[in-house]
Amino acid sequence: MRSFIVIIITSFVLGGAAFSAERKTIFEGMGGVIESEVDSMTDRKIGLLFIYDGPYYIAIYDHESFTIWPRAEGLIFSDSGSNLIRIGGSRPIRLVRASKRGGLTTSNKLEAAKIIRSLVNSEEIKFRYEEFPSDKVVDTVINNKAAGFLYSKASSAFGWKNLGQSSAPPLAEVSPYISKDDDGYFAVSVSLNNDIQLTRGFKKYNHESVYVEFGWPGRVKAFGYNPSQKNWQAESDILNENKEIIVRDKDGNITFQVKSPPYNRDKKEITWPEGEGVAKATWKAAPMGTLEIKSSRTKSISNLYGFREVWRWGVENAGLSKIED
Repeated sequence: MRSFIVIIITSFVLGGAAFSAERKTIFEGMGGVIESEVDSMTDRKIGLLFIYDGPYYIAIYDHESFTIWPRAEGLIFSDSGSNLIRIGGSRPIRLVRASKRGGLTTSNKLEAAKIIRSLVNSEEIKFRYEEFPSDKVVDTVINNKAAGFLYSKASSAFGWKNLGQSSAPPLAEVSPYISKDDDGYFAVSVSLNNDIQLTRGFKKYNHESVYVEFGWPGRVKAFGYNPSQKNWQAESDILNENKEIIVRDKDGNITFQVKSPPYNRDKKEITWPEGEGVAKATWKAAPMGTLEIKSSRTKSISNLYGFREVWRWGVENAGLSKIED
């Protein structure tokens, strides 16, 4: 679950009262956020697609309008004229400051449309920017494999022009880290989704169970499986409070709901047969569903993109139970 904040204020004053735009998040995940904005006075609706990539993010307003904004703390784009974008081997396109807030764009709509089309169709886009006040020149490549999928969702919601992009999410890639010290520890992460991680602790602490952790930051071990005992487990992350796990499909419908087992101060880990139900419901809801973990004080909602891939890795490499249909 990412925390991604974009602030755009559009307001005016009439008779002493301020009117502004209402912002609603339609989709968040896979390196992007899709939002709609409705002017509370005119009911005018606009769409916004934010694709983030390292220290900056790209705001797309339609098929021929975008701005690249600083994301990293302290990053300021210089307005010296050294900021460029290059698609493949074509002539570089010079970017200009969009406003006093420091974004970069091009005022040429044909150039903007070409850049957006290339982005959503996974073509190579090189981006050079100069930092202020250091004058440091940074060369990077804009790369988000889900850009086409995100743009497709936005175009369906807002009626944007189809740019030949794929409407299917890219295949999730897993990145396993396995300790070289033969101590049992591993952590398997998912490309484009920090919400999910598959982990096992150290042997010296008698950690045999494999857990799926959800949420970012502050992951919670929602459920686990002990391959040697062949049973499902719950750990202190879920036991410390009266938590509830809610699984939803891609349309937001609840498909599974269960309360965590009661807290046991003498055990950090207990057998929890209901964990199998959570796992199977999560499998069915992936990749576009969500898993929510909430208590009386906290709530986190995680995107399930990549869950099937990390679980398959666990079946093949760590003795997890098969939960496929």
